[in-house]
Amino acid sequence: MDTRPNILVLGRNLLLVSRITNMANSMNLNVSQVSSQKEYLCLEEAVNLVLIDLETDFEFWTNIVSSLREKIVDGLDCKIVAFGPHRRERVLSEAREAGCDLVITNGQLSRDLREILESV
Repeated sequence: MDTRPNILVLGRNLLLVSRITNMANSMNLNVSQVSSQKEYLCLEEAVNLVLIDLETDFEFWTNIVSSLREKIVDGLDCKIVAFGPHRRERVLSEAREAGCDLVITNGQLSRDLREILESV
């Protein structure tokens, strides 16, 4: 049985997804990436960290956060981190209201990615 932490990346930003995946792989973490509700529903592994690109479809990421919040109440040990452009203050605020544990800008993600991945 693989006991490495599972990281899930929601998004389509190839640059950031690639950066996250490369760093997570270098840290020996399991990484999955989904860009649709259908792909998310096919996941079978419990996740320990979810990284959400807020430029992804609003309904998609809010549904995922809601679903994860329910699972966390039921005992899932998972941290939800959302990231987006610093100019999109409204979307960053909506992520906080939706229940994300940490909401940061893309620049903060780039700067703090290793620390965030180490937290799982």
